[in-house]
Amino acid sequence: MATLMMDKMKLLHSFILELSSASLQGIILRFKEKKDGSSWQWSEFLSKVVVQLNDTHPIPAIPESMRLLMNDEGFG
Repeated sequence: MATLMMDKMKLLHSFILELSSASLQGIILRFKEKKDGSSWQWSEFLSKVVVQLNDTHPIPAIPESMRLLMNDEGFG
């Protein structure tokens, strides 16, 4: 019974992480693509992007945003 509960928790954690990652990737993509075809400067990121975390479920978004910016966008 405990193993089944652990498997469910791992699955839920994986789902939340994937959902957070997909949302953050979309935010970064939209930041990088302005409507006129040019792109924003990364120095403007903090003044243009806000992510609200309301509960404990989106908390994986914090380390995931760091991973995306460091690994995928070269801020590492």
